[in-house]
Amino acid sequence: MQITTTSPTTRPTRFGEQRKRKRLIFNLAAITGAMLALVIGSHASAGVLSPYKATYSVERGGMGLGTARFTLSDWSNPGADGHCLRYHGVARPRALIRWLIGDITDDSRFCVTDDDRIISHAFSHTEAGNDEDSHRLDFDPAAGQVTYHGSEAAGGSKQMALPDQALDLANLHIAARLWLASLDNPANSEAAAEREFTIVDEDEIKHYRLATRPGKRLKTPLGKLDTVVLQRVDDDKRKLVFWAAPALDYLPIRVVSQKGDDPAIRMDIKTLKRQINSDNGDGK
Repeated sequence: MQITTTSPTTRPTRFGEQRKRKRLIFNLAAITGAMLALVIGSHASAGVLSPYKATYSVERGGMGLGTARFTLSDWSNPGADGHCLRYHGVARPRALIRWLIGDITDDSRFCVTDDDRIISHAFSHTEAGNDEDSHRLDFDPAAGQVTYHGSEAAGGSKQMALPDQALDLANLHIAARLWLASLDNPANSEAAAEREFTIVDEDEIKHYRLATRPGKRLKTPLGKLDTVVLQRVDDDKRKLVFWAAPALDYLPIRVVSQKGDDPAIRMDIKTLKRQINSDNGDGK
């Protein structure tokens, strides 16, 4: 592994990664969901939608990169249907590499209807000191449109048709947990459940197919936890696996992502605090 240098017009990146690869530190927790919301019972959603704050260690190829912090909190959105929430996360590189990569922040605002459909309202991805790689999405469910604002679009913005129940990269995590909670004991079932899901990723609409399988008991700072595994099965060149704990309403306690022969990125839970009754979602 090495640190590459570039011309003054190109932002240096660690390990010679391409521009968007920097986002993997943070997008891991977002993509762990990688699913659409389904119509499920309120008994399953109650724990999933409870506010919390969690921190994870992040490493790449065995080398520590820093920590990631994620907060789910109530969000006041007068006039909106259902329970509105904010999912906010910050990846903080460790001091040794902070001069290469600044803090990366994702913010998702959405509402969950009485029949547990997730309705996205806004999403933003911000890289400190790097406006070119930052962007936001404005959702208009009533009009069936989503607008991307960022450098990938000519003129700085692009309007797209919004597929039915398409989510952003952050609230996918909540949709994944809702789906797992609706299944019949997925941690012990040998019969895999599969779904294809749709997400809005910057200026593109993408699709993922994920499948469940029984997990194993993992030793964590929170104690030993049984898990169910959810993994991507539609792309052999992109590995995505996460271990979700039924005892924590299917919160992921480990996530592994890998593209081709690149070193794998792994996140492991460090701390968890539940019932954060706050509207700012920043953990302060």
